Amino acid sequence: MSHHHAPSLGESPAKPLRRDAQRNRDAIVAAARTAFAEQGLGASLEGVAREAGVAIGTLYRHFPTRLDL
Repeated sequence: MSHHHAPSLGESPAKPLRRDAQRNRDAIVAAARTAFAEQGLGASLEGVAREAGVAIGTLYRHFPTRLDL
């Protein structure tokens, strides 16, 4: 009989993102860098998502808050 050990916080690294999810994340970060550089930290997150080619929900899935982004 095997016992499964649930990893505690900090015990195992985060699961790598799927290729498409990583591509979306990279596109969001690139679009955010451009938007924040051009418009400041108040840049529209909807505009960032649009520029990255993702839905606003995808942006928030990767970056729940503006500060996370």
